[in-house]
Amino acid sequence: MKIANVLLAAAMAVGISACSTTGKVPEKKQAQTKAKAKAKVKAPAPYEIRIQFDNSTGIYKVGDTVKFKITFKKDGKNFAGQRAGYSLDMPGNKTKMQIFTTAASNEFQFKLEKPGSVMVEAAAVTADGKIMTYQQGKATKRIVTKNGVIASPEQIRQGLPEPADFKKFWDDAKAELAKIPVKAKLEKIALPKKHSGKFNAWDVKVDCIGGVPVSGCLSIPKNAKPKSLPARVYFHGAGVYTSNPPCNNNKLIEFDVNAHGILNGQKRDYYQKLSKTLLAKYPHKNADNRDKFYFRNMFLRVQRALDYVKTLPEWDGKNLIVYGGSQGGAQALVAGGLDPQVTLIYAGIPALSDHGGILVGRESGWPRLIKVKKGKPVNPAIVKTAPYYDVANFAKYIKGEAHLTVGLVDKVCVPTSVYAAYNNIPGEKTISVVTNLGHAYIVSRAYEKRLKELTAAVK
Repeated sequence: MKIANVLLAAAMAVGISACSTTGKVPEKKQAQTKAKAKAKVKAPAPYEIRIQFDNSTGIYKVGDTVKFKITFKKDGKNFAGQRAGYSLDMPGNKTKMQIFTTAASNEFQFKLEKPGSVMVEAAAVTADGKIMTYQQGKATKRIVTKNGVIASPEQIRQGLPEPADFKKFWDDAKAELAKIPVKAKLEKIALPKKHSGKFNAWDVKVDCIGGVPVSGCLSIPKNAKPKSLPARVYFHGAGVYTSNPPCNNNKLIEFDVNAHGILNGQKRDYYQKLSKTLLAKYPHKNADNRDKFYFRNMFLRVQRALDYVKTLPEWDGKNLIVYGGSQGGAQALVAGGLDPQVTLIYAGIPALSDHGGILVGRESGWPRLIKVKKGKPVNPAIVKTAPYYDVANFAKYIKGEAHLTVGLVDKVCVPTSVYAAYNNIPGEKTISVVTNLGHAYIVSRAYEKRLKELTAAVK
């Protein structure tokens, strides 16, 4: 198992450049530039609390004792005498906050009893136990931080087994889809000047199952030769919004796929209205029926998007890349599981995994299909549907290389749900881990390296 640990910057530095015909920047302009740059740099926080583990990767084994330090700083310096506390969020158990007074060294520990993740939360607290706050400009900031570890992640498997007819169910669905010709309607998109000289772009609708098309935006580098380019297909995270022309790489065909097959380029209120009406609560729509569950047709639109891209004359016929985060990460894994021609996958913090985690003492990944009351599922029919839509099961059929990411304090797509999918991928794979990041974008250096290699080979 390859594990790439990456650090995600909390803020990006502002870079400013200036030039003139003489090669020298006028002094007045220099002063203005410096003033603007200084104004954009936020003052450091007057208070800071940190958690540091004895293993910086955050990856331990069952039976290990995790040792950690909590550091409280005031005006950039370690501060003793501050009332603080920490709590542990473990599978099936969240401890009460343990209160202490900061000293020169604040060291604590706990033991990992079973495979799974543990989140540590630390905060500066008031005398009545409330989390302290401070003002930074107009914002009220809480003095709190989170960091996470995971025990024996390679042992984690999905809570519900793969149904015996899982593959047949999806093979039959693909056969049903295949009866619909891959027929596309394209409308040219006028690009801004910075892209118009490099790309052509179209709004695309491709006939698909259920009367809802694949809807997306396609960009192709100008003057691309037949069979010359790899293709990358993007899938959206949860929500209701438009696709846009990708235009990210002049050595790729790029197709940005709308998750719901809806119109692109509409005003904001169009998407807001859909999210409150037709697409309200869509992640749970018909979840008690495997043939009518909302994600069935979404997953088949994933397949149809790939079908369409493979018809493009500029596609090189061999490199098919899929990319997405959260719900989009789930779709990327589904794409790899449904279509053996997918060669490269980036699945950031993927959703829709380990639906049955809640039945074995863990949290499930988004959208948490199965509800439990008094230890039993509220709706047994949903339990029957769920494994057909668990990306951990799709992961078993992936043929290409896959690069996943996980944040160890993610409470949306919890770490165990990501590993449930990751551990089922049979071929080349990596997972990029950030211990103190929640549900946010994480760079996969391995994916970026592979993509660079692919595009470097394009003539």
